[in-house]
Amino acid sequence: MRYTIEKSIIVNYDHSERECFLILDNGIPEFTINNWIEMKSINSSLTGRQYAYTLLRYLNYLDMYGIGYDKATKRNVLQFIQAIISGDGNVFSLKSNIVASTADYYLGVIKNFYRYLEDYLNTGLSMRLEDKSRRASKDSYLYGQIWDMGTKEVLLENIIMPKEKKTYIKWYTDTQKDAILSNLNTKRDKTIFMLSLEGMRIDEILSLRLEDYKPEKKTIETNRSKGNKHRTVILREETVNYLEDYIFNERGTIESQMGLKNEMFLNLRAGKGYGQPVKYSNILHIIKKAAENGGIDSKLIRTHSGRSSRTMELINHQAEHPEDNLTDAEIMLLMGWSAPSSMKPYVNVNDERTLKSTIEKINKKENKNNGNSSKTEENISE
Repeated sequence: MRYTIEKSIIVNYDHSERECFLILDNGIPEFTINNWIEMKSINSSLTGRQYAYTLLRYLNYLDMYGIGYDKATKRNVLQFIQAIISGDGNVFSLKSNIVASTADYYLGVIKNFYRYLEDYLNTGLSMRLEDKSRRASKDSYLYGQIWDMGTKEVLLENIIMPKEKKTYIKWYTDTQKDAILSNLNTKRDKTIFMLSLEGMRIDEILSLRLEDYKPEKKTIETNRSKGNKHRTVILREETVNYLEDYIFNERGTIESQMGLKNEMFLNLRAGKGYGQPVKYSNILHIIKKAAENGGIDSKLIRTHSGRSSRTMELINHQAEHPEDNLTDAEIMLLMGWSAPSSMKPYVNVNDERTLKSTIEKINKKENKNNGNSSKTEENISE
């Protein structure tokens, strides 16, 4: 992710200290944004923290689509809030207090930020008006756009019609994995797909730096795990081969032409973006296209299915090889979860391998108990 948060300490005029939260743009504090957060933190550092993390989510959403906050439109805000309250495609009601309060909170923070830009900064930026009845000032990019939006407008704009729940392939079969992998055309794309099959989240993969790969240990140290928790991913030999092939060939070619690069995955296509970090939208499109060429409906493809598939691989191994003593706690450690509830959405309750293994264990136990009962009866009769 381009934007991150770092906790810091500010020394007040009376030499007392207080906690503050800074938003970093590629590791560098962003003055305009942090000045606004500082204003929100004056009375309560907790308020500043909440505003910082809320705005962080909005900024990274915009960046995913290549949009700067100073270029955002009303439509972008609507789409962001829609993603927040219905990102999983579930149907929800306009009367839901949760939906309304969530939309109201996010919209309130965003409106406050843009009002600050409007009132306290002379940015000289100009947003296209959608409300032609208003006359924008020369330096305004907010009138009729963002800070006068209402929660009702957001809800009606986005959820006036119930949405059908989207269906995805949640767990890849071995055939589907092979079909997608064989239709990916570059070493980079094959490596990214293989890392997803190791259970890595797509944001973890795309934010990798070259230094995060430890070839001597065959591991990756993630720096963008969910909840900002760093974790170690142990790679299988096949994945290591794909990764090193990419590093020494396609990536090496870029560095020989443009100099050393910190980011792991770079744009390979000649043009303006050549050698720049690859974007999520590009990778999703590439994987969908590979699936389609492999005879799989591209609409069923998402980037998170590799992580779900890896979870089931571990659960199946746990069921089929009890002699290895693989525990739920160890699976959680491998997948980077801190709570057992995090594993539940990834479990396929209809998986035949796990069900078969469970039944075999039950039958084995019952047969053993029946055998013991028979011996007891024989002893009694004697």
